[in-house]
Amino acid sequence: MPTPAPTPTPTPVPEPTPSPDVGAQTNSVVETFLSSQAAFSSYALPTNVSYGLPDLGISFVSPLYGTSSSGFGYRIHPISGGVKFHYGTDFGAWTGTAIGCFADGTVSFVGWDANGYGNYLIVAHANGCTSLYAHCSEILVSVGQSVSAGQCIAKVGATGRVTGPHLHFELQKDGIYLNPEYYVNFSA
Repeated sequence: MPTPAPTPTPTPVPEPTPSPDVGAQTNSVVETFLSSQAAFSSYALPTNVSYGLPDLGISFVSPLYGTSSSGFGYRIHPISGGVKFHYGTDFGAWTGTAIGCFADGTVSFVGWDANGYGNYLIVAHANGCTSLYAHCSEILVSVGQSVSAGQCIAKVGATGRVTGPHLHFELQKDGIYLNPEYYVNFSA
């Protein structure tokens, strides 16, 4: 008796290479940040802070390139020694290094804070975004001035309450602090 022929199986059609999953990349960035905050999990998130990564709806550039000397989130404060929330990212850089504007906007504040920021400025951008640049040795713009992404607006310094020269950079959207490290590129 002859053996029955095996049922043919169709040749699989190769699947197209999927496009990068931006959502997964976003989740990975946020998860990496959250794991860096694990030691502070018993501390409540300040109500004016989001650990999310919202779309800002604006074009932007890094204010400078360098090293993050102190990141966004809870940390042991380098001067007081206590646990405090750090609302920005510190870029270690030499005094006098040019600071570029994060995005197009209008300078909304220029001033001095002896107890913290030293010389600092705030720029208002579209879509409810603002950026703050602190510890500047020199501020090159004035209130009401229109500025462009990448335009030199100040120079790195060590004014205010600091341990050395750096740019303290903060980012807000609709009054909520966001992690600037989600949006900046530290190397050119």
